[in-house]
Amino acid sequence: MFIENKNNEVKMNDEIFTLPYKALKRIDKAFHLEMIGQELKEIPEEIFELKNLKTLNLQSNLLEKIPPEISKLTKLEKLTISYNLLSGLPDEINHLTKLKELNLNNNNFFKIPAAISNLKELKKINLSSNRIEKIDSFVSNMKQLEKIELARNSLAEINKDFFKISNLSYLDISENNLKKIPGDFVKFLSLNTLIMHSNLIENIPAEIGNITSLEWLDLSYNNISKIPDEISNLKNLIGLFLNNNKLKFLNDSLTKLNELEQLYLNYNSLKKIPKYMGKMKNLHNLEMDCNELTELPDSICSIHTLREMSIDDNNINKLPECLKEMRNLKMLILSNNPLDKKIKNELENNLSDCKIVF
Repeated sequence: MFIENKNNEVKMNDEIFTLPYKALKRIDKAFHLEMIGQELKEIPEEIFELKNLKTLNLQSNLLEKIPPEISKLTKLEKLTISYNLLSGLPDEINHLTKLKELNLNNNNFFKIPAAISNLKELKKINLSSNRIEKIDSFVSNMKQLEKIELARNSLAEINKDFFKISNLSYLDISENNLKKIPGDFVKFLSLNTLIMHSNLIENIPAEIGNITSLEWLDLSYNNISKIPDEISNLKNLIGLFLNNNKLKFLNDSLTKLNELEQLYLNYNSLKKIPKYMGKMKNLHNLEMDCNELTELPDSICSIHTLREMSIDDNNINKLPECLKEMRNLKMLILSNNPLDKKIKNELENNLSDCKIVF
């Protein structure tokens, strides 16, 4: 059921109707209800009579609180109350024993609501864009959680209780005030995606190499100046985002990431890249814009999987001769480099299927 406009237009199980809110209580076969952008200050009490509801979306309203009657919706599996004015939840939400996904992003929460701690079926929670400053100890009881989004809050640290959420596979804590990556992250044995961009991180701990389940790691927009050798242990890593940091040097540890497909190193202070870059046999996308590179190693031509490469705004005045043989390239960005016309002509003549930007 979906109420999109302010004229009580309802989409019930994919069919559109127009009816007053009071008529809702007579629709006992409704499984999905959306009331988006209705400027609601309260939830119509008729909704709580829809005992078969599985999903309820109250996004983009003016709700400041959720009444205890929410406990009546015992079959609810997904609840979205994002983009409202909430700062807390009633204890009665614990009665939603089948709830698997809870979206509370873009509200006024100063802490993770304790009322959710006993939702034993909850797998996903989104609390991004709130005002949360710390993670309370009760989260250690929520071991079943698989996906947590806490981006754009005011977190300055992560306490040890958080690392007891043993089934976590996706964590987004970007755009906070974190200064370090705790070594306790190794306790997340199933962590697949870690997003920590736009914090205040200066160092990557050696323990990062023990999170061998990682496939996506985003540490962009921080103050990182060095990559530990142990990163080479992340044998399942597919995407690595290190752009907008303070890197001046890359060691050969990166070249051992054999499954890596996407590598972003733009906006650093790199003067060269590893000689053995060619070992990265699965790399598809490589971005190194806005560094201080003067050349590329010949081994880069050995990356036959490379489809897109961008090295805009460096100081490169020559390229490997073999680059013109990289016919799998589809996009090559070389703008703002002091390349002579001869090099440009050779590339255009030999890479006819590649879009080249000088």
